[in-house]
Amino acid sequence: INFASLNAKVMTAYQTAYCASKAAVAAITKCMAQEFEADGIRANIICPGGIETPLVANIRFPENINKRLLANLHPLSRRGTPEEVAALVAFLGSSEASYISGEDIFIDGGSRSAM
Repeated sequence: INFASLNAKVMTAYQTAYCASKAAVAAITKCMAQEFEADGIRANIICPGGIETPLVANIRFPENINKRLLANLHPLSRRGTPEEVAALVAFLGSSEASYISGEDIFIDGGSRSAM
């Protein structure tokens, strides 16, 4: 299980190196899924977005920001939690996910679908 980011698929101005590196992680993982499938090894990419971590905890939006725009950034009206990401990791590592391989799995509260 590798980690990329929402920015593996959603490109953002002034984040060229970050977006490129996350897209590379996704590509490498998809190749790994194909290369190791004969050995029964699965490979997937978790692409979090808007997770409440120290990195994003201090991000604040201006008071005059368009509320509709803000809602589109987080359609579920909140940031995700590290515990929710951990639950996804546990699922993907379990036998319940034995038929999932080579996938980009977004855990972003619907942000990608709203873009």
